[in-house]
Amino acid sequence: MLPSFLCAVLAAVTTTTTTKPTAIEVTVEPPRTLTAAVEEVRTKRRAAGAATRPAVIHLRGEHHVDKPIVLTPADSHLTINGGGDGVITGGQRITNWRPEKFNGKDVWAADIPGVKEGKTFFRQLWINDQRATRARHPNRGAFFRVKESPDATENWEVGQARFRFDGTDVPAGPFAYGAEVIIGTRWVESRLPIKAADAEQKLISFTRKSQWRTEVGDPYFLEGDGRWLDQPGEWFLDRASGRIVYLPRPEEAIEKIVAIAPSPGVSQLIELRGEPAKGKFIEDVTLRGLTFAHTEWMHPDPDPATTQPISGGFVQAALPLIAAVRGEGLRRVSVENCTFRNLGTWGLELGQSTQLSRVSRCTFRDLGGGGIKLGYMSIGQGNDAQSFGNAIEDCTISDGGKMFMSAVGIWIGQAFDNRIAHNDIHDFYYSGISAGWTWGYEDSLNRGNVIEKNRIHHIGKLSDGDGPLLADMGAIYLLGGRRGSVVRNNVLHDIDGVRFGWGVYLDEGCCDVIVENNLVYRAAHGAFHLHYGRENVVRNNIFAFSRDPQIYRSRQEAHQGFAIERNIIYWTSGSPLTRSSAEKVTFDRNVYGGIAEKDFRVSEMTWPQWRAAGQDKNSIIADPLFVDVAKDDFRLKPDSLAKGVGFEPFDISDVGPRP
Repeated sequence: MLPSFLCAVLAAVTTTTTTKPTAIEVTVEPPRTLTAAVEEVRTKRRAAGAATRPAVIHLRGEHHVDKPIVLTPADSHLTINGGGDGVITGGQRITNWRPEKFNGKDVWAADIPGVKEGKTFFRQLWINDQRATRARHPNRGAFFRVKESPDATENWEVGQARFRFDGTDVPAGPFAYGAEVIIGTRWVESRLPIKAADAEQKLISFTRKSQWRTEVGDPYFLEGDGRWLDQPGEWFLDRASGRIVYLPRPEEAIEKIVAIAPSPGVSQLIELRGEPAKGKFIEDVTLRGLTFAHTEWMHPDPDPATTQPISGGFVQAALPLIAAVRGEGLRRVSVENCTFRNLGTWGLELGQSTQLSRVSRCTFRDLGGGGIKLGYMSIGQGNDAQSFGNAIEDCTISDGGKMFMSAVGIWIGQAFDNRIAHNDIHDFYYSGISAGWTWGYEDSLNRGNVIEKNRIHHIGKLSDGDGPLLADMGAIYLLGGRRGSVVRNNVLHDIDGVRFGWGVYLDEGCCDVIVENNLVYRAAHGAFHLHYGRENVVRNNIFAFSRDPQIYRSRQEAHQGFAIERNIIYWTSGSPLTRSSAEKVTFDRNVYGGIAEKDFRVSEMTWPQWRAAGQDKNSIIADPLFVDVAKDDFRLKPDSLAKGVGFEPFDISDVGPRP
């Protein structure tokens, strides 16, 4: 009789040498549907008596869906391969354009069935794969400002359904169906359908209320009335006449136009519907080489019987907004080399109970919401209800928040031991990466998350100059981060908010988070910000060119908030290093460059006073000798003094998606 350990070895060898069953392969192209292909795989598995037999669906061409394709745990061990040309779309083609005159302008127009009857309406249009601008006032890149909020109370969490405008910013009514104000209040937008405007009182009122208190100076713009159709690339859907009107760009030809609008009610394309509460997971499913496009989402029309207007926004990060592809109860699910574009929603949501899954080498662009959601807002009880061990790598996520500005590039909920690495995230009105989701010191699963080697830029204010509309954001934002969470080797630049825009932002209750080896520059209100938290470590970073101040702390507590050690902090204006006191923080072995010693300030303290308070005993004020700071080259010359205080140069050559 063989020893038990030899039996185990032989069993392992036998297992590894056993021939795997041949995969079921199905090829589908229009007019056959993906739904039919999924059903064919199910039928062949039943016929073979092999429910877990691997299967591959080869998707070719463009497939229109009017309701989401649903996969269940029975569809595990399935690959849907688009080969780079498989497209799943919720869009409808608009044809039969004709030249017309509209408000004295030469436009193109087309009739849209169901619009006049109130059966269909949409707020997005793509012309030749480029998002067209819904008629807007003022035009893109500019905002009006609230002059007065007569109904505002001391409670900033209570929104308002009217405000006072300045001068002739808002025209007199009546307004077209669908006309609305989009306003930024703190860190969220609210989309407010216009009820009426009183030109004499300078008051505009809405059928919804702002999510947070409307305040003097809040930025806003108007959208969706034909009177505001005045720029090439703008359009207006006229419910009264049942037609769409488009003001063409100079290079466009009416006979070559490809115009696509989202189909009514199509906000989701694929749903992976696991049942984690029953222990049933979707396992080993791969979506590869697919394109997902043309979804719509909008707030439903308010119920006329409602006496109190409900909110026109979300609490934070547009999280309730649905995703074009979403799932929960997932294990070893892979989304790779896919494109998510021209969407009115988030791109991808891997929700509650997502485990050991991966998103890699995907492109997300032109998004109504954000890019990727991972995990869930609340803490699940038990292993099956939790999200962990996932990776999001080598993705490009850009041009988000087109409908809901508060959405972010990547959002991580109550999830642990995840890796977010080598992504390029840019041009979002709010944060780049958000991870949390616990306010304060309560229980949090935001631990062991590694955020590294990402390039995140043009957050708050976009690269084309549009914005900022929102406040209180960070290129990387952690809420309730815990031990094991690391933010390292990222390059973050050009972050600006209406009031606050930071590089790395540790919000309420972050504890034992490490922030190291990051290059952060041109973060308007500070390269690093701690709202409040305990024993966080900020070391060996390069922070440069924040406007005011360089380091920010909102609240002093009875315990140590952070240690700022072995960093290079570079600025040239008279703004302070920080407005924090010297209490319950540690600054040491830092290099402060650009600023002269006579101009150095911490609040009102001078350099000698700051050191006398026990801070920066081993730090220096000296030029760190960057290679070419004017060209954002922050490498150090060989004779830099920074190494003498313990700074260790770090390599950023492989930041962002890898080849």
